[in-house]
Amino acid sequence: MNLGRITTAVLIASTLSACGGSNDSNNNSTPAKPSSIKVNVFSSVANCAVKVDVPNCHFENGIYVLNIGKNATSVQQKRVIAQVNNMMKWAHDDVRKQFANKRIVIGLMEASDVGERPTPAGEFAMKLNEQKQKGLTIDGIELVYIKNEDGTDESTRLTTYQKLLQVYDY
Repeated sequence: MNLGRITTAVLIASTLSACGGSNDSNNNSTPAKPSSIKVNVFSSVANCAVKVDVPNCHFENGIYVLNIGKNATSVQQKRVIAQVNNMMKWAHDDVRKQFANKRIVIGLMEASDVGERPTPAGEFAMKLNEQKQKGLTIDGIELVYIKNEDGTDESTRLTTYQKLLQVYDY
């Protein structure tokens, strides 16, 4: 068994526990009311693509899934956006409220972009992180590696859920 997958599954289940599953013994209960809390999910941000742009980037509240690395594809980005939307759909209102009031970036890039000699994409991600640490521009950033150090594509795994849980308390 893979302990990492089990841990991720438990964390996701805990986060989503307030969704309210069916209770076959009590069919008289009313269905859960759809939430009015909407979390905006963006796939780009205008005029914000390189390190020098970062201080002037304008992020609205919500979650940005950005292709930061030059090798990130729209298919990978769509997979990550689908996971973000899925988590926001099934999360408790308190969780959605938390995300709806923050500016979170999930960046797609190769792990090698942020290595010892970062590429321009890696420098951009690090500059966004600096802004987060100063309380400017964004509230949190996490990276989903489309080519991890072991060659795996994290966009095909449950990594996005894990990253969202990591930025939940930012």
